[in-house]
Amino acid sequence: MGIKRITPKSSAKTFLNNELNRWVDSILRKLSFVGESALKQAREGHRYKDQTGNLTSSIGYAIVVNGRVYQQSSFEVVKDGRQGAREGKNLLRKLISQNQEGIVFIMVAGMSYAQYVEAMSLDVLDSAEVMAKKMLPKILKGLNVEAV
Repeated sequence: MGIKRITPKSSAKTFLNNELNRWVDSILRKLSFVGESALKQAREGHRYKDQTGNLTSSIGYAIVVNGRVYQQSSFEVVKDGRQGAREGKNLLRKLISQNQEGIVFIMVAGMSYAQYVEAMSLDVLDSAEVMAKKMLPKILKGLNVEAV
């Protein structure tokens, strides 16, 4: 006696698509948590003197899925940092347009001098990156996903 399929093919496909969507949604929610944690660390844990607010205002992140923004942080204006918020949004927009495939987490400090401040060991995004790299493997382990 052979095996006979009684479930329609479409039911199996629907089931698999639903499971895949639940899995991806779980990954995205966990990435959102990492993003918010890293953002808080970068905005509050820096060691530079925030004279104008531009550098802190230029810090933000986005989670991108196949070129579409799933979540993006606000660029909160600190002190008089409107220019910083603008620069951060512009850099993030540019990087989003360059990352159109897969699930991508992008974090920026949009002011042109951010790399110089970072080079002076004044921590613009370094501690946020270290924290995110520690969090990701632990968070994704339960989903059998490896962070790249």
